Amino acid sequence: MKDYVGIIVNNEAVKLDKIFTYKVPDNLKDDILVGHRVKVPFGFGNKFIDGFVINFYKEDDIDKENIKKLNM
Repeated sequence: MKDYVGIIVNNEAVKLDKIFTYKVPDNLKDDILVGHRVKVPFGFGNKFIDGFVINFYKEDDIDKENIKKLNM
């Protein structure tokens, strides 16, 4: 299942050198693949920035609190 994805954001800040988890909208589940570039709402202002899909998670594997949806 492609319910959640791990995203690396395209940002030069060293503190952001980690994986962020986003929910995959139903309309994108059949199309999204590892390596795809996506737009994700990021930070408190939810500014859309580029990110890259690096892995998938099952719903059981994550803490769903504060999870945002990605765009493509």
